[in-house]
Amino acid sequence: MNAFYLAIKNLKFRPLRTGFNILLIAFSIALILCSILINEQLKNHFENNLSKTELILAAKGSPLQSILCNLYHIDAPTGNIKISSIKPFLNKNHPLIKESLPLSLGDNASGYRIVGTTKEFIDWYQLKLKSGESFQKNMDAVIGNEVAKNLNLKLGSKFQSGHGLVNENDESHLHENEFTVVGILAESNQVADRLIFTPISSYWLLHKHQISIDENKTQDEHEDHDHEGHDHNHSSLPLHPEIIYKDSLAGATQESISSLLLRFKGRNIQTLNFGRNINENTDVMSAYPAIEMNRLYEITGSVSDVLFYIAVLISIISAISIFISLLQSASERKKEIAVMRLSGVKPSFVFFNTLWEGILPVCVGFILGFVFAHLWVEFLGQYAGLKSKYGITGIRFFSKEIWSFVLLMCITFIAAIYPSYKAYKLDIHANLKES
Repeated sequence: MNAFYLAIKNLKFRPLRTGFNILLIAFSIALILCSILINEQLKNHFENNLSKTELILAAKGSPLQSILCNLYHIDAPTGNIKISSIKPFLNKNHPLIKESLPLSLGDNASGYRIVGTTKEFIDWYQLKLKSGESFQKNMDAVIGNEVAKNLNLKLGSKFQSGHGLVNENDESHLHENEFTVVGILAESNQVADRLIFTPISSYWLLHKHQISIDENKTQDEHEDHDHEGHDHNHSSLPLHPEIIYKDSLAGATQESISSLLLRFKGRNIQTLNFGRNINENTDVMSAYPAIEMNRLYEITGSVSDVLFYIAVLISIISAISIFISLLQSASERKKEIAVMRLSGVKPSFVFFNTLWEGILPVCVGFILGFVFAHLWVEFLGQYAGLKSKYGITGIRFFSKEIWSFVLLMCITFIAAIYPSYKAYKLDIHANLKES
């Protein structure tokens, strides 16, 4: 018989005490690992989707809302801005602006957001095409990898879009004209996997067409005359210049977009004051993603820190419980240990036997907590929308999880070392005389 096997037998002999310790450890580990899994994936999600965007120009409103909408696509736009208002920032020879990317938002296809933009979006987000090509004309669509899988779309597939950012399953809200899939993006682990990209002019055409249809319907309702011979076929879109590249955008000064993403040529006092000058002197709002995301981290970080500290406190309570259990066990088994020693068992055997009794519940508790945490986060990802919105899943693993196990083992070792040493130094003769 070895010390490890004897420790298992002793733990089985006290199932309630052992089970309680395992439950405490599993609960604390589950809290810690859930906190790590969610925080790390949220952080990665936000950092990956910043796409080196340094400033966002949008309609006046909440800067954080603008960033969540235009970079992470988890909120609504603050409004629209006229291209005439931002025309100077589209100049490729602008002394401060290196690159810019226009976005138009507000429609969806089966719950997946449609982003009106220009061909530069592929380089901006550092995306790659899995198949097909980028859009070449209005009503072409390049779809994310997840969109293609979940909607079962392939090259050449057609689909309709609907008003709003949420799928309402209301056919009356669908646009009559269809998009055609011309490209499918390779998986990028970015929000782009869940987006549909189309020329920005497609957005303008769809909404102008819808307004035209609504106006005709209203006129028909209020006029009582012979409609024979009138052409009421609205299936074709009105003519409009196609905006495929950003260089063509400055000419459409009467149109509107949701936002303009900017990158600067360098860092200097002018770029630092750039956003403030826009806010003070124009009807457009500027928002710095880095600043707003730091504020968001402060809000969410304080909540996650509270959960983490609660979990650490429970871990310490678990270690104290193990410490007390080992002391009681050593006290209850004094005579047994004395007989073992008298029969030739070495003191080191007793020491490691007691130590294993402290370590084994921690190992079992960690495994249970680890499994539960990953299953729970996967459940939240699948059924609470965390995976589709933030890319949170339970099948990711982080080095911090290993360090949490190491830290827990250190706490357990500290709690178990004194009872083990006390059993190691047990006075054989004194305990046998008591019997």
